[in-house]
Amino acid sequence: AVALGTLRLSECAVPLGNALDDADTTVRVSAATSLGFIPGARATDFLLARSLDRTSEVRAAVIHALAERAEQEPERILPVLAASLEDESEAVRMGATLGLGRARSDRGLDTLIARITPFGPSAPEATRAREPHEALAALAALGRIDADRARLTLVRAERFPSLSMTAREGLRNQDAQHMDAVSEAIAEEVQASPEHVDSLARLL
Repeated sequence: AVALGTLRLSECAVPLGNALDDADTTVRVSAATSLGFIPGARATDFLLARSLDRTSEVRAAVIHALAERAEQEPERILPVLAASLEDESEAVRMGATLGLGRARSDRGLDTLIARITPFGPSAPEATRAREPHEALAALAALGRIDADRARLTLVRAERFPSLSMTAREGLRNQDAQHMDAVSEAIAEEVQASPEHVDSLARLL
């Protein structure tokens, strides 16, 4: 399966897709990973059909493969990535977060924001970060998304030492055309939390 993936030929989609039905988990993982390198909608069809595989290792491989091609087929892939933010597997959730950020999609925005634990203490347990690096991954994704709520979350996160570096990087990643929106988010937070004006001023 891995060898077929390195060929990067659309003709390899069917044999790799068929391998996703193999009883061996390792074979299915290899097939899903390889399909991520195969161009065309047929490869995406096979991956989408296995996004709910019974084995978390296969689901993770599928979601990471879909994340790599989310920009090419957003209408088909992004809803699956957004739904996968709630998966029980950390590897699946991380793959979905990566894909949504890469595609600059605001699908799943509520869940991504809830992953930033300082701002989601009342959110359901399933939507909060299990590990600190999940919060950091969510912040990195928010840095690529054109949405006022994403920018405001990045501004708020900068106050927390464990999140500040990633939050600043996310703000820098906002396209130049959105810098006015970033400044507005900072000004809004200054009004809401004047006690943090000194730290917020560093972002201007």
